[in-house]
Amino acid sequence: MRKMITIYKKDLRLYFSTLSGYIFIAAVLLAGGVYVYVNNFYYGYASFGESINYVPFFFIFLAPVLAAGVFTDERRQKTEQLLYTLPLTSVQVVLGKYLALITVLAVPLGILGLYPLVMSLYGKVNFAQAYANLLAVFLLGMALFAICMFISSLADNLIVSAVLCLAATFLLYQMNGFARVFSPSAARSYLGLVVLAALYGVFVWCLTRNLSIAAIPTAALILVLTLVKRFSRTLLAGKINLMMNGAALFKPLENFKAGIVDLYAVLYYASITVLFVLFTMFVFERRRWN
Repeated sequence: MRKMITIYKKDLRLYFSTLSGYIFIAAVLLAGGVYVYVNNFYYGYASFGESINYVPFFFIFLAPVLAAGVFTDERRQKTEQLLYTLPLTSVQVVLGKYLALITVLAVPLGILGLYPLVMSLYGKVNFAQAYANLLAVFLLGMALFAICMFISSLADNLIVSAVLCLAATFLLYQMNGFARVFSPSAARSYLGLVVLAALYGVFVWCLTRNLSIAAIPTAALILVLTLVKRFSRTLLAGKINLMMNGAALFKPLENFKAGIVDLYAVLYYASITVLFVLFTMFVFERRRWN
């Protein structure tokens, strides 16, 4: 635990000795403050949750600013080898770095959490709705940071890492829209699932750097999809839309607008977070032994 805290403190100092941490905090507070002022104070809307739900849109750009350099900065500064040689496990290194990210995320959201108390001085505030929405934004940020940290563990260049993180967050934001406009026909679903199978192969190769482990399951998936398409076309209809809806990371925020903590959404965000943190540990361990 003490070694993990050492990594945590090192990264936290880094965020606040450079502009990245301050830029993230200031941008979140600016976005939240503007929407709260316009919606709640200027127009007089009573819903704080409605205002705070605009903030996650800015995570598309802000999450890469903070998380894209988690590991690529270590490589750029030639300190990654030091992490490999220190008596630290992959769990300690990755969790220390991730907790530093989450701390920076919690700072502006904690300040935004004071806004409903200020608003209550001027009228009645639905605190359950306000803090349920803040919780949802925090859980979404945790998941996005885990994904961006994983991308950073794969990339060797900060610019490449930032571009990939931005592309990933933008696609996840738009995924619900893609699911609505994408044709649910069997032929389109087959094509989309084949593309996903190919992306799965690329993903496994990035994790393992083993072509056989990546190619064999991918080929098997494409073969199964082709056989299903050949003998039962209707079975594939709409499946790609279902998968797109499942990958729509921003969609569960809607469930918190009424002030109800959706346990399904909490488990969904927690699962994404844990999964990508584990992927990052795997990549770090592989790079260490390579």
